[in-house]
Amino acid sequence: MLWICLFHDMKKFWEQYINFVKRYIPEPQVKARVGLDIGASSCKMVALAPKGSSYELLGWAIEPVSGSDIESSVKKVLLHCPDLSSPPVTALSGKGTLIRYVEMPKLSKEELKKSFSYEADKYLPFSMQDIYADCFILDHHLAGSKMRVMIAAAKKELVDQRVKLCSQLGIQPEVITLDPLALINAYQHLGIGHKEFSSEKNGVAILDMGDRVTTLNILVGEMPRFSRDLSWGAADLVKNIIRSLNVTPEEAEQFKFDPGSRKEEVLQAVESVFANLISELRMSFDYFLTENNVSISELLLTGGVSLFWGLQEMFEHSLEVQVKQWDPFKNLEFAPNVSREELMKVSGQLGVALGLALS
Repeated sequence: MLWICLFHDMKKFWEQYINFVKRYIPEPQVKARVGLDIGASSCKMVALAPKGSSYELLGWAIEPVSGSDIESSVKKVLLHCPDLSSPPVTALSGKGTLIRYVEMPKLSKEELKKSFSYEADKYLPFSMQDIYADCFILDHHLAGSKMRVMIAAAKKELVDQRVKLCSQLGIQPEVITLDPLALINAYQHLGIGHKEFSSEKNGVAILDMGDRVTTLNILVGEMPRFSRDLSWGAADLVKNIIRSLNVTPEEAEQFKFDPGSRKEEVLQAVESVFANLISELRMSFDYFLTENNVSISELLLTGGVSLFWGLQEMFEHSLEVQVKQWDPFKNLEFAPNVSREELMKVSGQLGVALGLALS
């Protein structure tokens, strides 16, 4: 009994001692992971820190680009970053970038890397001298000793321009990737609520509706199988609203989300623009079904245009798929100084930046 009492007393002493010492030992600082989405019309930033099995949102920002002065917009957006001790991750999109999904003879990762520089010309419309490219094995177990590989490429001039811009701002990006890959990354990390659609017989489509470029990704079993950039964006809607309703650009922007009493006029003004997008989506879905024998079960909307009134119903009626507004921030924790309510007003514009921060 005496030994047990002494043991418990000693244990209590050590617990008190350790707690006392902890007061004077600084907690290790968790570095923020920063995603920097640099666009032609606006720049966005998301800063995260790992927290348990998830992540905590430390900060975010959106700054419009005035004219073509992207540098000033990036400077402003970085002022909202709580921690720049780690280099940010950024991305490219649109013309001059490309993602391909191909089947190749089964190789090890090392063998693929060695042969890729010689084989890439078979799959890419660019000369290897003019691009930076990389590849990743998605599925090593296809029939016939084949494997599925994702190839990503960007013209050297685009990458070099981005590196130059970052250097002028005094930042050295840790990674430069592509916008579609950032969105896929965000879905794989945080799209937890859609696992019921992740079978090999159903696909999930993610549509990121930007200002000038709209990106379509299709995933099966939570792995990407199709990516396509569409030359369609909010600028097309605004242009038609200005012309048809004879309003200012500022009024046209407002009408996208709140048309008020001019609802029917706005709908007529943008009908042909949305018809073009729906036609492209239907063509992509049909192609994917033909090539992969996989139908699309759900379409997730993100990006600034995704908040256009009545859009969800329009897509469901025209494409005959379930359509949802995708909220990738739903499963994140928020730092005390970050308002969830304020973020929800613009969260659709931050998907790419979030995926970059998760890289």
